[in-house]
Amino acid sequence: MLKKNSDHLELSWPDGEIFRFHWLWLRQACECSDCFNSYARQRYFDPSIYFSDADPEFVVEKGDVLSIIWKDGHVSEYQLDSLRRNSYSGKSTAPLGNKRITWARWPQDELPHSIHFKLNEALESDLVIHKALSSLFEFGLIVFKADENSVVDSTRICDRLGGLLDRSYFGDYFDIEAKDESTTDSVAFSTRELPLHTDVPYYSPPPEYQFLYGLEVNNLATSSKSGSTRFIDGLTTALEMKESNFEDFRILSEIPVVNRAAFPTADRIYENRTSIIKIGRDGEVERLMNNPSKMFFDDVGYDDMLPLFNAYKNFKERLSRSKNSYSHTWSTADMVVWDNRRIFHGREEFSAPGVKRFLRGGYFKEVELYSRARYLTKKFRADDMMKFPS
Repeated sequence: MLKKNSDHLELSWPDGEIFRFHWLWLRQACECSDCFNSYARQRYFDPSIYFSDADPEFVVEKGDVLSIIWKDGHVSEYQLDSLRRNSYSGKSTAPLGNKRITWARWPQDELPHSIHFKLNEALESDLVIHKALSSLFEFGLIVFKADENSVVDSTRICDRLGGLLDRSYFGDYFDIEAKDESTTDSVAFSTRELPLHTDVPYYSPPPEYQFLYGLEVNNLATSSKSGSTRFIDGLTTALEMKESNFEDFRILSEIPVVNRAAFPTADRIYENRTSIIKIGRDGEVERLMNNPSKMFFDDVGYDDMLPLFNAYKNFKERLSRSKNSYSHTWSTADMVVWDNRRIFHGREEFSAPGVKRFLRGGYFKEVELYSRARYLTKKFRADDMMKFPS
């Protein structure tokens, strides 16, 4: 049922719901070939030209299509189900900044089956990529398991997920293999055990998503689980601490520490001062930061030092006891992708004779992964499969 008003159209659905659309909004939403490039999804005109004269001459509903003939003679057509999906009735002003998909806590018993995928299926199926990105945004971690004896170029799966990598000091990507510790750019390039950490915390902001890919892992490394990577959902641990010990949570979210890395061969020293727990404008946890090898307590006041150490110790003990963990035993061509803002990762020592564990790592910007997911959501019209901000 249609009802024309001076500045808006009112549509009533059989289920009783009522939606209102300003004439101005309807005019700028026209997607005819004169107004809109359907391939690039971009408008040809500046909608401000209609701010004073977006007036309809006729409005006709026929089947699932709403047609409007404007006073200047232009004809616009709209799918009714599309209007309903894009209704803005009742919505308040959106907050500043881009919203993030709501993070879900990991369950206590085991990670959802939905985070595990077969690499070969992901290389062939857009639907698998769509489901994988959905799980990544929700739980912060996905795993692509390669078939035995698979040989796959790592760039293929990277291109399937997001294409453009987030370049860092190390380049588009970095290869993790043992190097001389006296000259290495990072303690990660060794066979030593690495504690749970955030990557590149000395950037402001640090990379959003990270991946590791098994370039070459021999059978001995796989069978002995040497160099397995452990992943912990820091978000769940932080929220549990907030619920049971708010004072420690507050301290970690208010007192900044210094994350620093020196690269003498490049004449650089990076620094980023921030709290271990960062709270967003909506009051929710926005990012976690913890890298023991690169974290320093410079400029922490005398009265804050012991409370900060005690809160940090509490947090790390909770992480070590956490059941919200996943340990990945590497094989060649395996790939794990995770949200570097909430997931901490570390590894076991792998200095046993004969063990070869050669991984490739790199980073994705969230905007690249979101853009891929939006395209796939539109392709499959899977509004019920993925909900993320526009």
